Amino acid sequence: MRGFNQPRKQKTVRHWVQAARLSFGCLLETKVSVENFQKVFDASFPGWSCLHNYSHHSLGRIWVCWSDEVEVCPVLTSAHMITVWVKYKGTGDTFLCSFVYASNCAVERRQLWSEMELINGSVVGTNNAWIMHGDFNVALSVQEHSRALATRSDHGAIRDFQEVVHNCDMMDLAQVGSSFTWTNCQDDNPISKKLDRLREVAQGNMKPFKFFNHVALHPRFLEVVARVWNEIEPLFHSRAALRKFHENLKSLKFEMRSLNKDMYGDLPGRVKAAYEDLCAKQTEAMQNPHTASFEAASDAWEHWHHISEVEEQFYYQKSRIQWLGLGDRNSRFFHRVTQNARNTIRKIVTTDGRILTSLPDIKQEAATHFETFLNGSQPDYVRSLSLLLSYN
Repeated sequence: MRGFNQPRKQKTVRHWVQAARLSFGCLLETKVSVENFQKVFDASFPGWSCLHNYSHHSLGRIWVCWSDEVEVCPVLTSAHMITVWVKYKGTGDTFLCSFVYASNCAVERRQLWSEMELINGSVVGTNNAWIMHGDFNVALSVQEHSRALATRSDHGAIRDFQEVVHNCDMMDLAQVGSSFTWTNCQDDNPISKKLDRLREVAQGNMKPFKFFNHVALHPRFLEVVARVWNEIEPLFHSRAALRKFHENLKSLKFEMRSLNKDMYGDLPGRVKAAYEDLCAKQTEAMQNPHTASFEAASDAWEHWHHISEVEEQFYYQKSRIQWLGLGDRNSRFFHRVTQNARNTIRKIVTTDGRILTSLPDIKQEAATHFETFLNGSQPDYVRSLSLLLSYN
């Protein structure tokens, strides 16, 4: 949040909060001094409460703000992070929330990593969700740095961040928009990175990791696997080889999750957007028939066809996984599936060639058939079979 000392920016924020009906949030890097804090905050959030970190940093780079609809209980406040318990009074929903504004210095960020692991240790094994978002001031992988190969100095900081994410078993929530969230705005040496992110640790009821086959078809899959595998020490025949192999596979989890989220997150939305884009491009090609418009329509069709196939693979595999886990167990899932199947007899052909389609006629014919079969005289082939069985 830049320029927050200006009244027009405060007015803009106040109107935006009211229009969006927000009740809880955070501002980072306001550049507001402690002397002006109360005046600026009251003008922007009338009637709200605030928790800041001016006691740890002269510019109070983190403001946690909430209305009377929310109860907030502080847990940890530092120069890099503020962690609070949040409870919505109306619904009773409770979760742990951390807001981060990390230092530009890799050494100073290690204090933040220690604080994250400390918080994780306090909530592990419980049913409380932990949401962490903000500016971490470091990318999580080389793919999130536009010039990672030319700036080797960032690789150590990236590995430190990957280690704490691995230790806390965090995962990125779905993202829409550009892959990069920051740029240095230098024409001669442009650099872009993904520094802002929203991560979650769902304790207790956290969903297990699932690998979806469509991820392996992405061009970046082998590149990501090779990069992660090569960053880990080689495996040799020893007693610890199996344990190290398991650790190597586990270290791939958040990379696979990130790849799936970035490339295939919100598949129904992506398919819908691709279809709408295809319709628009086809309409443009019909109205303005020339080479460029037809090529654009062809590209749009290829994209929609690809993303639709990925969606079909996703739902097919997900249905198989769900059936294997919750299949024929006399569970609610089993009965719901069988009820939705709706196996019915819509017509039946009688022995005299008549076709019955009404439900009462089908029921009567079925009852008559089984009464004759069970109570009637035995057919000739049954009597012949009995004679054969009595032969010595």
